[in-house]
Amino acid sequence: MRLLIQYAVGTTPTNFNYNIPIGSVAYYPCQVPSRWIALLGQTLTFDLIRTPMVLGCTSGAVSLRDRTDNWEIFMPAIYPYHHVVQDNEVEPDGYVSCLTYLLWTRSAALAHSAEHGWGEQRYLDIGAAWVVRSHAIQYLRPAFAGEEVMIETWVSRFQKTKSLRKYRISRPADDTLLVTAETNWALIDITKRRPCRIPTDLKEAFQIVPESEEPPMRPRSTAQATAD
Repeated sequence: MRLLIQYAVGTTPTNFNYNIPIGSVAYYPCQVPSRWIALLGQTLTFDLIRTPMVLGCTSGAVSLRDRTDNWEIFMPAIYPYHHVVQDNEVEPDGYVSCLTYLLWTRSAALAHSAEHGWGEQRYLDIGAAWVVRSHAIQYLRPAFAGEEVMIETWVSRFQKTKSLRKYRISRPADDTLLVTAETNWALIDITKRRPCRIPTDLKEAFQIVPESEEPPMRPRSTAQATAD
């Protein structure tokens, strides 16, 4: 499917094609505003508010305002981070080490945050940093050297000073779920070394994904067995 959007920079109209992978509307329910889905194939007119970080890519970001002055943030709520397993990430027994999976979740979280405009420097500018309060992780299947894995991550909840982020690690080659995990993060004031309130603009940069809209968090066989 392809959504054609027309936007204006100054007085010059510009077109670009935004490719929407088949199944993404169902799999990433927060990615495409529901009222746009019925308009696929049509030309929509918007004002460009912010330059996209990656134009025409599902991991990119485009801020648009339609002619009725309704704001839309066209950005996936569930961020896909791809990685190829390296030889130095594998233990002598041939399996990826348990710690490595946690490092992957951290890398995915950092990339997701940066994609939404909150990279390391921006946190330093406000004198804050995220620290881990707790991890919960379930190892379901192993990964091996040379395989591509995808770490999907999303924000599940914001509180006053804390945030719950979830992860789903899978092997795209055979759509096997390898690991599920979640991390309770706390935002701290770097100078005072104590928790601080999460800024409103930080919260607004991310879409919350409720449990009802999460991707599958159980192996397919387990889910099917439960259904039966």
